[in-house]
Amino acid sequence: MSGAKSDNQFPTLFATSFLSLFLELLIIRWLSSDFVLFGVFKTFPLVACYVGLGTGVAKADQSILRLAPAALLITIIVTSLTSYAGYGYLPFPSLSIYQWNELSSSFALSIEVVKMTLLLVLLLMGPFAVMFCLGNVIGHCFSKLPPLKAYCIDIAGAISGSLTFALMSFLGASPHIELLITIAALFTIIWGVSGWQKSIIIYLPLSAVATLIPILNEQNTFWSPYYRLDLQEISLAPQLTKSGKKEDLGIYLNTNRGFSQSYTNNNRIELSENGEKIEQARYLKNFLLVREQYYALPYKFASPKEILILGAGTGSDVAQAVKQGATQIDAVEIDQTIINLAKKYNQYANHPSVHYYLDDGRRFLARTNKKYDMVILACLDSRAFSGSGSSLRTDCYVHTKESYKDCIEHLKPNGIMVLSFGASVGGASNWLRDRIYQTLLEVTGYPPAVFSDEKSDFNWPAYFFISGEPIRQSKLRESENSQTLGSPIATEALQHQTSSAAKVAQIGFSEINMKAESIKNNIVLSDDWPFLYIKDKALDLPYLFVLALFSAITIYVGRGLILGAKSHVDIQLFYLGAAFILLELQAISRLSLIYGATWITSSVVINGVLVMILLANYVALRNINLSMRNQYLVLFLSILISFCAPSIATKTLGSTHSLLITTATLLPVFVAGLIFASSFKNSANPSRSFAFNLLGSVLGGLLEYLSGYIGIGNLLLVSGALYLLSYISWNNGVSKQKATS
Repeated sequence: MSGAKSDNQFPTLFATSFLSLFLELLIIRWLSSDFVLFGVFKTFPLVACYVGLGTGVAKADQSILRLAPAALLITIIVTSLTSYAGYGYLPFPSLSIYQWNELSSSFALSIEVVKMTLLLVLLLMGPFAVMFCLGNVIGHCFSKLPPLKAYCIDIAGAISGSLTFALMSFLGASPHIELLITIAALFTIIWGVSGWQKSIIIYLPLSAVATLIPILNEQNTFWSPYYRLDLQEISLAPQLTKSGKKEDLGIYLNTNRGFSQSYTNNNRIELSENGEKIEQARYLKNFLLVREQYYALPYKFASPKEILILGAGTGSDVAQAVKQGATQIDAVEIDQTIINLAKKYNQYANHPSVHYYLDDGRRFLARTNKKYDMVILACLDSRAFSGSGSSLRTDCYVHTKESYKDCIEHLKPNGIMVLSFGASVGGASNWLRDRIYQTLLEVTGYPPAVFSDEKSDFNWPAYFFISGEPIRQSKLRESENSQTLGSPIATEALQHQTSSAAKVAQIGFSEINMKAESIKNNIVLSDDWPFLYIKDKALDLPYLFVLALFSAITIYVGRGLILGAKSHVDIQLFYLGAAFILLELQAISRLSLIYGATWITSSVVINGVLVMILLANYVALRNINLSMRNQYLVLFLSILISFCAPSIATKTLGSTHSLLITTATLLPVFVAGLIFASSFKNSANPSRSFAFNLLGSVLGGLLEYLSGYIGIGNLLLVSGALYLLSYISWNNGVSKQKATS
């Protein structure tokens, strides 16, 4: 009879584990895309989900599942209403992470910190509650099944959930559509646990919401695996144009609630008399003239025939290259959705000389030996993170000294590298400009030429950094037909189009002297510390305030578990969970360097980690005779190999280094999984022990913040320290058992 009951737990546990990971990834994607503040608190949705799961697993009361539909309904309503109320655009006032905004007073900063902290708590309450309900079901199943068999089913369900989410993201499904899968899976679980009579009654509110979900999809909003993309078509009304006809200018594109890029077919517009009187129309006219100067600037110094553009986007750089007569244009873009928009709205994207490549810029450089007359890093400033909980943005590894060196090495003898970057002016982001400058200086040994429109009356604002042999030899000269860049310029077109009612704006780029300013910042970006947007390695007090608050909330919510009776196995598994999440996040960051900071890389790593855990469980179930001490010894050795692998492989092993680094990176994951399985199968209370493991993952997720201080590679040392604590916990338990026996 007990065997039959155990068999009934298998499908319930599988479905609940499927839903828990699918919903976790959905929450992370939805919140980070719709709310700018999660650009700072990237791990907090992950942490909230783990806290909910952990405390739920510990309680193990299956009847609490009846509250899940209400919790999910509240999550949907709160997230949707706060997003549509405009809170998605509000950034958290971090003192260390660049966000295009500055607060002028400490009082204003304090008010914003409190306001955004309350918003953060409000947004994460719902996901916590849903995960708490699901955790109760998982805990109940663990209490009815042998520990390792239950864990195998749990991991198998998680793998299925992760793969399904990856497929939906690949197909461009919005979070609102992915919620339909969530609702269907939740209905299936409730039906299996409570029976259809109760499930129908409980499920009615969610069913009503499900019918309204398509309404939430905004027109001209697209979802790629990386971003929420909001597209606006730009046109000029007939009454504003000199010709009296409507003029379709192009598109304006936001990613994750922030401006990303725009493409315009015509940068010189003629306004009617009424148009000149309207401030917005004059602003648009000036903005387009700035764009014209911006994209034309590199060609004032060279007439390249073969061009590489990294971060091609919707194709403004591509269009300019075609207009300048380039015969071979390799355009690299990481997002297929943006490539599709380029080919729809940009006629030059379909030119015979243009070849779009769907790839990470760094990986493209590693896979080609081709030399170019010009390599353009086209204002790469992504708002997307490369993995769940990771601090690494998709563009981080493009802005490191190793990457800049690779770009220089792909130049022909007289080729030039052009790096463009948008940033606020007035001194607020000089450190960002200086960091790029110093990193280039470190790579080349000579200062790059730097141009900016920061002194213009009307600016982007933007910076250009130009490097290459002509710069080193001081041979860079403007072509004969170009306009002087020594000071901002007023174009003839602007003078002709401006009426007496409007001031003649000075528009253009001028070279700026970086020698004095650049010494203010001494951080050089590297593959181990690629965080372009972190201002310095100082304490971020607003962030630490929120971190302390959430830590206190976690301790309060889990007080029964944390302060209650616990075995040495529970403590050991807590530290194992904390260390393991750091291993996973570090693996995503490191392998992104090899295989590209793409959504595919992060998805493969996440599922690869789960498969290795499953394999470790299989080995543990086979009762392979390897003592716990020896397992820990192998683990510490594998961490040491992984820590040393990048420098060894890069310098001595040539083309085989990718496979070797991958193996070295994932080996500790397998050994750690084996230690977990070997310990977990001896737990007297599996649901409680598993809950401690999940709460340990909360600690690991928060410790990932340290990567901004110590670098990505040193996360392995933090992980090693946590594994040492887990070993001490195990050893203390063994000593106590010997003493009592």
